[in-house]
Amino acid sequence: METAWTIFSLYVIIFGSLIAGGLYAERSSNNERQALIRNKKNKLKACAQKYNIQIKSLEQSYKEDKKALRTKQNIFQKLTGQNTTSLRREYQSRYTHEKKQYTNEVRQIIHEWNAQGKNNRKWTIYWKGLIVIGAIVSLGACTHALDEIGEDEDYLSYSNTTEHYWRAEDIPMPHLKDGRRYVSNPDSIISQETVSRLDAKLKQLDDSLGIESVVAVVSHVEGADIEGFAQKIFDIYKVGKKDYGLVMVLAYDDHKFRTQTGRALEAELTDVECFRLQEHYLIPSMKAELPDSGLIYMVDAIYNTLQGKELPEMAELTPKSSTSSDDEDVPLLPFLYLVILIGWGIMYYAMASRLGWNLMAYALGMLRPNPFVEKSHYTGPVIIGTGGGRSSGFGGGFGGGSFGGGFSGGSSGGGGATSSW
Repeated sequence: METAWTIFSLYVIIFGSLIAGGLYAERSSNNERQALIRNKKNKLKACAQKYNIQIKSLEQSYKEDKKALRTKQNIFQKLTGQNTTSLRREYQSRYTHEKKQYTNEVRQIIHEWNAQGKNNRKWTIYWKGLIVIGAIVSLGACTHALDEIGEDEDYLSYSNTTEHYWRAEDIPMPHLKDGRRYVSNPDSIISQETVSRLDAKLKQLDDSLGIESVVAVVSHVEGADIEGFAQKIFDIYKVGKKDYGLVMVLAYDDHKFRTQTGRALEAELTDVECFRLQEHYLIPSMKAELPDSGLIYMVDAIYNTLQGKELPEMAELTPKSSTSSDDEDVPLLPFLYLVILIGWGIMYYAMASRLGWNLMAYALGMLRPNPFVEKSHYTGPVIIGTGGGRSSGFGGGFGGGSFGGGFSGGSSGGGGATSSW
């Protein structure tokens, strides 16, 4: 969810700045524009009042004509209402004519408003474009957040799936298909975001020092033999250029972690150094049930050690059980985007009033409705009879992928360290 929250923060900053900047830039012309809008609304009110008087006069004439007509009707005409219906249709036609004339006058007034408000057109384009783009981006960001929530739910629910005891020859090896990927996470113990972050750091290690790596993150290894598992990864996949290889295995539910180095790397990353880094960075994170944090710290620490840089400082670890769960955060971000989307709608109506976009609707709303429409009669209900009667794909396989995947023929003499918790 970290990426989703970062996107949300950027969204708020960017569009908040555009809204604030727009309001600040147009403030100088606002008083003149509001005076012009008031003037046009007064003209529209006067126009509506004139036509409402004419419609009211039509209504009165209709009542008088209807009354006069009834006195002349015979019994059959009174029962069928033929003449009354014809009279109503005649007055409906006259109302339609009056409304058409009124609409034409309103259009003329609005056309004058548009001609006088040239600067207003510029701000109309700005605000309408901003609102539309803002709403579309919020929907896209909300979709991305929901996708991340789905990934995190898969990650959190891995323990509810059938447990698998992995062998080195069975574990998926993404690096064989894509040379930029070094992490195998078949049980979804860590999040996809963490996998991407580890891949990026291990790619730096490969590019800068020529050290090929594998990080295998599983729930269990067969026979709980994590040392044999790491050695077999070296033996099967030949990890490391000129024996500069590095394999890390986390057997999370076995409570074990193994760092194993290639023959040439043993002198630069000793067994003692591996154990010290594991005990300082990884084991505290595992005890706090934070495997993502532990692996990120561990990989960063190994990278800095090999680069001769200062080791990372660990932040205070809060056990998973005492933090607010991800399930509590699930509805929050989509809800915030929903609030923003509603806010864009409110802003549209506010700007419509502020910039005069709604003058036509305002004018049509002031005209009296058609009083000659025949009211429908309720005929009762119509009754219709009815008759009775946690998972993962297995990537694996040997051979390079389209991104230059595959390892370089390295081996290990068993150097490294194992820790448990």
